[in-house]
Amino acid sequence: MRIKASVLILSALCATQLVLVQGAFALPQVEDLSSGPSSGNNDSGYLSSAPVQAPEVTSPAPQKSTNINEDLLVKIRTLEDEVQSLQGSVDELQHSLQQSQKEQAVLIDALSKKISAIPAPVAATPPVVKAATSTSKTPVAAVVKTAPAATPEAQEKATYDAAYSLVSAKAYADAIEAFEGHLTIYPDGKYAPQANYWLGELHASQQLYPAAIKYLETVVNKYPKSSKAPDAMLKLGIINKRLGNDAKAQTWFARVITEYPQSTSAQSAKEYTTN
Repeated sequence: MRIKASVLILSALCATQLVLVQGAFALPQVEDLSSGPSSGNNDSGYLSSAPVQAPEVTSPAPQKSTNINEDLLVKIRTLEDEVQSLQGSVDELQHSLQQSQKEQAVLIDALSKKISAIPAPVAATPPVVKAATSTSKTPVAAVVKTAPAATPEAQEKATYDAAYSLVSAKAYADAIEAFEGHLTIYPDGKYAPQANYWLGELHASQQLYPAAIKYLETVVNKYPKSSKAPDAMLKLGIINKRLGNDAKAQTWFARVITEYPQSTSAQSAKEYTTN
């Protein structure tokens, strides 16, 4: 009987404890969502179960200064490339100028040596030099030292005169070399028509007719206003007549008579047309 009573007492105590525990851990009331949206916190102190929207994330504004710096870098690199290209062109021009000056110096030196080796037919008359007056305050040596250097025009004339002096000395092979060297340095210079004409004459004198025709036709076609143009036409007529090209020769004679009627070459051409 005592054991049964004890079991009943223990069962009653366990039931009481279970009720107390369930009361302590009772779940809170859930808000009815059908009643409409609620504010952030409800009256019971618990957070609302309504979904919370995430805040909008705005992208930062583009940095204009960064774009400006990039544009400046591109422009600077472009300018650097252009400067390098211009520097290369300047270097090429300087090299070409130096090379031309060297070739000119070599040619002038060679012509001077050939001219000095030719014996003069008559004694040269020494130039008359006026004596300096006693009132002159500048020494003669100082005047010589301060004399200006030869201009490009003077250098061009010097090379032409040196080549022509070889023609006068009947050194025809050397004269051909000298005139060809002159045209190498001054292909379109002031004396190019005369140089081409004399090369035509010199080659014709050695019966090198194809080369002679080439140089004389250059005078006619490229320098029609030159004083050597009518002479070149006359020579072309004579050369073709020697080669048996009578029709072509008469064409050249007719041209010089028509285009340069007042020239001495036209008068000479008339003599060939009558034969």
